[in-house]
Amino acid sequence: MKDVRISPGQAALVLFILIWPAYLLWVPSLVAEMAEQDAWVANLLGGFNGVAVVLLLLAVASLAPAKDLIEAAEEGLGKAGGRLLGALLLAVLLFMTYTTLRASNAFIKETFLHVTPLWANMALLVTQGMVGAFYGTEPVARVGGLTVALLFAGLIPSTVLLLGQFDPRLLFPVFARGLLPALRGAPISAFALGEGVALGMLLPALGGTRRSGPLLAGLLITWAVTGALLAVTQGILGWYNLSRIPFSFLEGLRVVRVPPLLERIEVAVATVWMLVSFAKIALLFIVQARAAACILGLGDHRPLIPLLAALTAVISLNLPSQRTVYGRVLLWGSIVSTPIQTLVPALVVLALLWRRRHVSGSERSGRTPGSPGRRHAFPNRAGRNWP
Repeated sequence: MKDVRISPGQAALVLFILIWPAYLLWVPSLVAEMAEQDAWVANLLGGFNGVAVVLLLLAVASLAPAKDLIEAAEEGLGKAGGRLLGALLLAVLLFMTYTTLRASNAFIKETFLHVTPLWANMALLVTQGMVGAFYGTEPVARVGGLTVALLFAGLIPSTVLLLGQFDPRLLFPVFARGLLPALRGAPISAFALGEGVALGMLLPALGGTRRSGPLLAGLLITWAVTGALLAVTQGILGWYNLSRIPFSFLEGLRVVRVPPLLERIEVAVATVWMLVSFAKIALLFIVQARAAACILGLGDHRPLIPLLAALTAVISLNLPSQRTVYGRVLLWGSIVSTPIQTLVPALVVLALLWRRRHVSGSERSGRTPGSPGRRHAFPNRAGRNWP
């Protein structure tokens, strides 16, 4: 990983790849189900978690150059503490992979391959993801960057078309039932916008904090565009219909009256979205295998890629597929995972700062950490120096 280099622009595109696939599918529907009329406000609140995650990862990169998040945690907290935080991070990464595989599988089933069994679609997703993962981070970032550009090329005209049916009255009144609905929906968008925590396992490839500008700009753009898409879709469908439609943005495109040339523009958006999803799955396979290798003390993470990919695929296929059960898994998984996304890098930053302060204080006193203090030149009655 240390010999891999990702340009500043590619780092921002990797952040897009990690956030966009989930956001275009299950996030708007579940946020609207929990926040109701205040769904678009809940999205704004959740974005602060994404900003906090990126800032904390940049702080880790500054304090522990050329180390990923788990290696930096071991430097600050020791091997036991670092591996404990690594296990928490790995759990979040596995949940991110599960949500991506589950939503992508359902999307393929309902949109493209209606008669194909779910296990066959899952095999397609896992195979494509593993091929990308074995190619490495740099090729996935390059290909993913192209697909993100194509995705935005489709989203911009799509959003313009949606604005023709947009009714701002469907967004108001705000906080009609107090702050509680918005606070209930905020963890879901916070989890999706905080999926950039996976970059913690790619910190050596980012090359230091000079990536801070593109990364922050990419996150802010993502936060603004996702919020605009959710608000526009809610302004067309209303929060109730938005909460009942899994693939709400594409459904919003279907109800728009457009010329015949553009009447199937959602097909182009959906196809490009699948390419971005393949790139995200490949990245998640890389980072979760890297995290597991750090925890187990292995030098090469690649043998773990198929094992963890098969694990997440089996979990995704065997959990209940009913919308109510799946929605609860997403909801409680987001509520549990969101604090971990911020807590792990925050604890690493605090530990590294404490260690740096402790070491520099020891150097100023003229001794190394753990060594006895200076002894006075005046012996006591027993002939020993004063402590």
